[in-house]
Amino acid sequence: MDEEYLEFNEVEELPEELDFDNTKKCPHCNNPVPGDSLLCLYCGGRVVSNSRSLWFILTAIIVCIIFTFVLFLIFF
Repeated sequence: MDEEYLEFNEVEELPEELDFDNTKKCPHCNNPVPGDSLLCLYCGGRVVSNSRSLWFILTAIIVCIIFTFVLFLIFF
């Protein structure tokens, strides 16, 4: 049984530079986290604002109401 030997190059990972000059508080543990981070460094919770998903939900509801109203006008 011949097994191939694969040579792997070791990749040196450089530490990620986080911007601690622009911080915000984690909504879960209230510790300061960099402003551009997605997860809290301390508790692992999401620190991304949900404003985009809120607008999406409101827009979808408005579109559904308008669609229902148009269907009501067409069929009745």
